[in-house]
Amino acid sequence: MRAKALALYRSKEVGLGKAPSIYQYMNRKYINVSYKKVEAAIKGTAAYQKFQARHVTKPKARKIIIAREPGAEIDCDLMFFTTDYFAPSRNEGFGGLLVVVDRFSGYIAVEPFKHGQKGHTADVIAAKTARILQSGSFPTKQGGTIFHDNGSEFSGIFPEQMRQLGYNNVVISLAAGAPSPHAERAVGIIRKLINTKLTSAGQEPRRDKRGRWWPMARTLVKSYNSLPQTDARAPYTPKELTRMNAQQRAQVVKAMIKAGMKRVANQPSRTDPNTGAMVTKVLEILKVGDEVRYAVENVRKAGGDRRDRPKQRWSDTVHRVVRVVKRKLGFASYVLSGLPSRRFEREDLQGPIV
Repeated sequence: MRAKALALYRSKEVGLGKAPSIYQYMNRKYINVSYKKVEAAIKGTAAYQKFQARHVTKPKARKIIIAREPGAEIDCDLMFFTTDYFAPSRNEGFGGLLVVVDRFSGYIAVEPFKHGQKGHTADVIAAKTARILQSGSFPTKQGGTIFHDNGSEFSGIFPEQMRQLGYNNVVISLAAGAPSPHAERAVGIIRKLINTKLTSAGQEPRRDKRGRWWPMARTLVKSYNSLPQTDARAPYTPKELTRMNAQQRAQVVKAMIKAGMKRVANQPSRTDPNTGAMVTKVLEILKVGDEVRYAVENVRKAGGDRRDRPKQRWSDTVHRVVRVVKRKLGFASYVLSGLPSRRFEREDLQGPIV
């Protein structure tokens, strides 16, 4: 399988350097194809490594932002089911779910909406969100914040109706307008629960459009809210977290902050001299013995059409880290074999190469 993947990579039949495309091509022709093995085979080649984009450090606010009480911060997102696998006619005409999740407890609530554009307009989604918040089971708080993406379903009447329910702040979750990690995680949990249930019942999703996710989705979400959390909120369930008193909440928040600080401590950071903002390294820290390539000026190899000659960004040769020079704030520079007079920053090295 590795030889076949590499042969396809070197050809232009399925796209140079496109591991997903090569995997999909092989998956149609062969059985028991592993995407991880295909990806590992391609990433292990020098041709792939030398032309990969440079990694850059990303500015991050080095803060631990945690919801401190139920209902104070909630996220809304839409989850769609493809009609290739799930025919609306077998799911009471529904084409997707409105997913609402409480950040503090992880409590999830869902409402189905009809298939088609008219099934998830702003007024429909606003009414369904209001139904969840007024149900009595979902945690709410006056003056709280609702986060959502920049979809048209959350514009128009939606913000105003949420303010009438006491949520003064109705904001887009991220600057890019994408769903928040909380909403995406909740959608992923629901999808996994549905697929697992269907597979265990011998009804795994197929292109025969016979998959039924409703009303099973509501039952699975209800069961999930009664399962213990697996992070710093353990051993409490989402339902228990929504009903805690102030003293219990304080203990949970303390545990969440401690876990968050530990996570941040494992990401060496420094202060940007120009902006004063904290910059967090997101690249793996290297150690003596690791094999790497170093960054080179963007060059094009001669021969062939210009469009077929990608820019080379990493050295032809592979070097071994022979020395790690520790600096303040968890930073380090590196000395490589064969280049004793140069010191490299972490973002100037590609690796470790396996």
